[in-house]
Amino acid sequence: MILSVVTGLFFVLILVPYWLMRGYKLSIVQKMTARFAIAGLVIPLFFLGEYAITRSEIVSQSMWLWPASFGLAALDRSATFANWVVVCGISIMSNVGVYCWLGLAIGSVWPKKV
Repeated sequence: MILSVVTGLFFVLILVPYWLMRGYKLSIVQKMTARFAIAGLVIPLFFLGEYAITRSEIVSQSMWLWPASFGLAALDRSATFANWVVVCGISIMSNVGVYCWLGLAIGSVWPKKV
């Protein structure tokens, strides 16, 4: 989980600003990694929005799309808001990292001419 959090933070804080500031054309691997990372960010936000509206359990429902959600099981009813934000933030960045690695793997074997 630590490697996926570091990867997620590296992608969000270093690679995306670097790609945007440089303004050059991205390769297939970079595009695929970026697309998967965006999906890795949107999916947990969707499940957290669902939780905020319905107050239903999100860990068991989202295990396949949000693999880092097992970290949310550490939260209990007595957790403070600050603890909740930290655990959710780590979980989301971990999910972005997992999806980055998945996008990197798929982008590496994707046909170059599509």
